[in-house]
Amino acid sequence: MALYREKSTEPVWGWGIKMKRVAASFVVGAFLLTTVVVGAAVAHTFVAETSLSISKAPTGATAPGAKVYVFGRLKSPRPGCRSNKWVKLMRIRPGRDLVLASDLTDGDGNYRFVRNPRRDQTVYARFSGTLDSPSGHFHRCLSSRSRIRFINIA
Repeated sequence: MALYREKSTEPVWGWGIKMKRVAASFVVGAFLLTTVVVGAAVAHTFVAETSLSISKAPTGATAPGAKVYVFGRLKSPRPGCRSNKWVKLMRIRPGRDLVLASDLTDGDGNYRFVRNPRRDQTVYARFSGTLDSPSGHFHRCLSSRSRIRFINIA
């Protein structure tokens, strides 16, 4: 049995349906509010220092074209700033320095370059830094540069 208003064919729903709609809207609003606000509160930002070591083998003078290993480690208090990061081997020259090679660090931050230089070179390693932003988090790894290493060709 449907109730009708005077001179109208629309049913009178009363407060029952309206309250259900208000309650459903409240639940949806509360869910959205908690996921957005709590998600923003859980999000974080960090900035981590990095440093690069550099070594070469063999030590001393080498013959022209002989293999020279240039290696080192990208160090940081944050594991995410050590592993799977690109390190470049740079040669110092007049004007802009030249990129000789690039290597991806391993899980411990180790990198290695194998070179066959024919003349003396002054090199260093460079990490350009990264900025990752997964799911509202901001992870920044600052850039760093190693000390200079001289490759002496006899």
